[in-house]
Formats: sequence, structure tokens, C-alpha cells
Amino acid sequence: MSRAPTAVKASAAPESAPLAGAGPVLLAGGCFVCVAWAFAYLDRRHHGFGTESLLWLGWALCGFGAGAWHRSRGGRTASAVARGMAVLGVLVLLVGPLMYTFPRWVCLALLVATGARAPRMATERDLHLALVAVFAVSFMVASHWNANWTLWLYLGPAWWLGGLALAWQHAARGGLSWRVTLPLTGAFIGTALVLACALFLFAPRPPVLGFGFLPPGADSGLWKPPAGSASAGPSGPQAPSGGGGAAAASSGAADPWERMLGQMRAELGRDFTMPAWQRELLQGLVDGAQRAMNAARAAAAAVPPWLLALVVLLAWWLWRQRRRIAWTAWLVLAALLAGWRPLRSMQCTVRAMDACLRGTGHPEAPGQSLREHWLGAATDSAVARRWTEEALERYGAVRFGRSRATARDARYLYQAVQAVGDIRWRTKTPRRARARRPAGTREV
Repeated sequence: MSRAPTAVKASAAPESAPLAGAGPVLLAGGCFVCVAWAFAYLDRRHHGFGTESLLWLGWALCGFGAGAWHRSRGGRTASAVARGMAVLGVLVLLVGPLMYTFPRWVCLALLVATGARAPRMATERDLHLALVAVFAVSFMVASHWNANWTLWLYLGPAWWLGGLALAWQHAARGGLSWRVTLPLTGAFIGTALVLACALFLFAPRPPVLGFGFLPPGADSGLWKPPAGSASAGPSGPQAPSGGGGAAAASSGAADPWERMLGQMRAELGRDFTMPAWQRELLQGLVDGAQRAMNAARAAAAAVPPWLLALVVLLAWWLWRQRRRIAWTAWLVLAALLAGWRPLRSMQCTVRAMDACLRGTGHPEAPGQSLREHWLGAATDSAVARRWTEEALERYGAVRFGRSRATARDARYLYQAVQAVGDIRWRTKTPRRARARRPAGTREV
């Protein structure tokens, strides 16, 4: 007996989350413009950089501007703009092979298609696809034979804006405020940039990276190989000829930095097709780096090593004690405001308690109320538990309008939080803390 065939139901692809307003679209548009300008910058020797930049700016305004308008206002205008840009993009791609080689024509197709799809950008999948296409073009631009270090004026902001676009969307999905997420994302991108620069300047590079704006593969960075090392071949650092060799050898580790800045100045001087504003800006950055290097060299010569080590040790100690320092600072401010602004004083005291709980291993959980946070802290002291409950009752009465804040309430809350903090920080014994009970409480 044959069994009836069963239809296999294909699993549908999961739906992508919608974009959080026009913010991610505008940031992705800024990333697109910077990469498109970098793409046009490669043709500056043909004196068409200004015209191409204006064309790419107009293409981005039509595409991503319509997408942002659609996300904020709605309507059917985006579909009409996308159809018109698609027709114009096909005409541009037909002419593209006459202007570019095949790899660059592929990048041109990616940029044109990304701009044409931008008016209909509505989900995270659309945002990710646009950023992937833009980043792929940026990698090709960075590895082009005509690329040099001046290209970072366009690629750096492009990657920064791309990261901020992803952070904006992630903040909206996680329920976080963009005022919190964007500074953290900026700090993360800055840290990654510093680490990348450190690796670029100091770490030896394998031969596979000898292309585009990157230095030769046999270059050892700012680390000088030892004399007679096998790594110092024909492509390694050469000893300067003439009488300058002794001077260069006497300057020590500062030579690689000056040599790098000198090469950057030389490239600026040889490139006569660069826009004047860009030349002035980059020349100012190089001069600023030279001044910073001279100042750092003078400071290193004036500051003894033991003092530098002491400063590092002090910074480490302050970082370890940051929560306790914040607790003390908030309490001092609360004491100063108790007689003048009682409500502000109580708010400062609450912040001091939060710093104390964080410093003693009890941070606030997401969605946790103030009462749950304070009472959820583990403690072996019944006195500290009772004072915490009484402080919460006093602050809750003022916070929710059951009574008006007075100087007595502010001083009571200050004394209670200070006593609880003394117990939690182990700065005073519970017996001494019990002897300093806040006024107005009764012994149980």
C-alpha cells in the first residue's frame, strides 16, 4: 500500500526588523557619500574630482534623502524616485565600461545600485546590504595602485558613520537611548582606531600586505631590526649615506617617526592634482603631528622615569577606587546642598548610594527599581538593612509627593547612606557605625 506523498512546507525566511526612523538611513547615506568621494578621488589626475564629487553627492541626496523622507513622513514618493534612479543607473552602467576597468566598473555598479535601492530602505536587511556593498567598494579603493595615505580623509569618516548607523539601529532594538549608545560606540571605534594605528606603526607586516597605500611587505614598521639581522635585506631600512649617518644614529628611536612624517610631506608636495583645501588640511595635520612629537620628546626628556611610573601607578589606584571616590564626592555635595536645596541633596545622596552598591559588587540590573536595587544588596548587618529600609521610606515619600523635602529629610538620608556605606566599604566597624545612627530613628 503506497503512502500518499506529503507536501514539505518550506520555511519562510525570518522577517527583518524595521529601521528606527530616518537616523540609520542618513548615517548610511553619509557613509555612502564618503566612499563615493574616495572612489572619485582615485581619478583626480584627470581633473574631474570636483565634478564627480558633485554627481555622487546628488545621487546620494536623491537616494538616501528620499529614503529618510519615506521613513519619517511615509507616502509613495520613494517608489517613484527609486524607479527613476533605476532607469538612470542602467544608462550609467552602460557607459561605465568606456570609462573604467572591469574591477572599478563592478564598484561603480555597486555604488549606483546601492543609491538606487536607498529610497526603499525600510528594514535592517536593507541597511546591512547597503553597508556591505559600500564597505566592499571602500576595500577596493584602499587597495588601488593610486591610493595613498591621503585617502583616509574619506575612508575614515565613512567607516565611522557606518559604525554609528549600526549602533543607532542596535540601540533602537535593545531599548537603549541613542544618547547612551552613540558615545559608547564612538569610544569603541576610537579605541579600535588607536589599536589599528599602533599595529600599523609598530608591528612588522607580512609580504601579503604590500599593495595599495600600505607599505612594502618587508617593511618592519617603526621597530628597527638589530644590526646584522637576516631580516634586514635589500627592502629593509637602509643606513643613510654621508655625514648624516652619525646624526641619524644619534637621534635613536625618533628617526622612524620623522622619516614617516617626511614621507607624508613629500607625497603632499608631489601630488599637484589634490584639491587645495585638502592639501592645506592635511598639511596642518602633519604639522600638528610634528609639534606633538616634539612636545612628547621634550616632555620625555624632562620627566624622569620614576615620576612617570608614579603617575601611572596613581592613575591605576584612582581607577580602582573610582566608585569609592564617587561615593565620597556625592556625599560631600549632598551635605553642601542639604540646607539650601533639600531635594537636590537627596538626589545626590541616592547617587552616592548607587556608587556604593556598584563598588561593592551590586550593580543595578536592567529594569530594576530603586527599592529592588537597594534591598537586593546582600549584607550581614541587620543595622545596615534597617537603615536602608528607613532611607527608602523617607526618600519614597518625598519622591512620590507624599511629603515635601525638608532639610531634616536631606540630612537624615545623608547620614543613613553614609552609615550604610561605612559598613559596606569596611571603613568603620559595625559597632562604630551603630553608635552614629541617624537622628530620628529608634533602636529595635
